[in-house]
Amino acid sequence: MRGLAVACALLVLGVAFVATTRDVERERYVAANEAVFEELAVYPGSHVRSTRWTARREGESSPVVGYPTLYFVTLPEGARPEAVAAFFKRELRPEWALVDEITEPPYAAGPILAFRRGEAAVGINLESWRGRLLEIHVDHRGA
Repeated sequence: MRGLAVACALLVLGVAFVATTRDVERERYVAANEAVFEELAVYPGSHVRSTRWTARREGESSPVVGYPTLYFVTLPEGARPEAVAAFFKRELRPEWALVDEITEPPYAAGPILAFRRGEAAVGINLESWRGRLLEIHVDHRGA
């Protein structure tokens, strides 16, 4: 009976260690994303409304491979999507390569830009511009 209690205690400690290790990994990953975000140009008059990270997996049951961060940014009154997109294209290049651009309906309600610098990926999504919302997706190890 004592052996079972020891085994259960070790199992609980092991699960706690793995969970703690994952929390530290997630915190480091998200901090690296924040460092990339802090390097980006800020559209004049805009401000970050909120952020959210999500676990990224290569398949449904595969382990977590990253924690991309999504920044919800409030645009100033009267900001036009074309002007915001042009701002990011001008401010991020040539350091960041523009690797994809979607501008035509029905695929996009506003411009969507994808940039890369090494492994890092940044997405600029203006589909919700009518609500004065800009989404910036950051993953320092690509996504």
